[in-house]
Amino acid sequence: LPNNAATHGSTSFHVTTGVIGKNCKIGKNCVLVNAFLMDGVHVADGCKLDCCVIGVGAKVGAGSALTEGTVVDAKSVIPSGKVLKNVIIKCALGEDDDLVEKLGEQAFIIDDKQDTQSTYASDSEDDVPPTTATGIPKVAKLPPICDESDYTSSSDEDESRAVTPLVDDTNIFLAEVMDSLARGFQEKSNPDFLILEINSSRYAYNMSLKEVNFYVVKAIFSLEDIKEPANQNVLVAINNILKQLGPVMSNYIKTEDAMLDCLRALEDICEENEYVRAKISKVVHYLYDKDFVSEDAIISWYAQLDVDEHRTLRQSLKELIEWLNQSSEEEDDDDDESD
Repeated sequence: LPNNAATHGSTSFHVTTGVIGKNCKIGKNCVLVNAFLMDGVHVADGCKLDCCVIGVGAKVGAGSALTEGTVVDAKSVIPSGKVLKNVIIKCALGEDDDLVEKLGEQAFIIDDKQDTQSTYASDSEDDVPPTTATGIPKVAKLPPICDESDYTSSSDEDESRAVTPLVDDTNIFLAEVMDSLARGFQEKSNPDFLILEINSSRYAYNMSLKEVNFYVVKAIFSLEDIKEPANQNVLVAINNILKQLGPVMSNYIKTEDAMLDCLRALEDICEENEYVRAKISKVVHYLYDKDFVSEDAIISWYAQLDVDEHRTLRQSLKELIEWLNQSSEEEDDDDDESD
């Protein structure tokens, strides 16, 4: 709901540059500026939400003000009259959380630790990255609107300068997801908060779930560590990244259709990344071993690849597909014998 006053039943509130999910309830005299509300959020009367993210099913008590990058976990319950700036609120404490303040039975301010160490890198897939603190991505204030002089030009300038094409929403969405994931990977952010941020972008640009599945996978495989892997070992790079961002990918890639979206995203990556292209069979096998994609999804995807257009890709995957088919046949034989 960008830049407009909205009405919920007989209740009026004002929204400026924000996103409101499904089944949200917002009370009287509320002001929402650059606020991102996930599905089922309840906001009581007289609240101010400015540059914040409110998780699924969370409740904000009357007269509260949440500003300057505050992030509220799903199902949290903020008591009335709270003024909170630039804090992280969870509905329950985890083992690694450092409590700053208890607001209520389902609202705890935790320490927002940031990892200042360099990004973990290793030549061994068995190495475990060092334990690091959770850094939470924040919603920043939008830049001020430009003066008219900043975006108008003289007639001479208009004649000499080519028109810049508009960037479509899918490219903007992909860029935002890549930015969130790159920052989240570097800071070892909590995957739950990265998912919140991605969902905020999804609602902002009205992306379908199919598009989100595709672009989340594409964003992960477009991260710099995979584009330019250390020692050209793309499998180690993928393993390191999915140790941190695997829960984000798993959140979206759950069904057979979503797995096909994932594999189609890999098609695009193959065209863009020579390292992934050279190891595509092992990359797909890795995703299969880690339960990101199923045997049926891989075989179905392979069958849909055009024989002429994807000749090289099909050839690279041929041995993997034969192995999967053989394994499936052996399982069927074992089932028949047991019967």
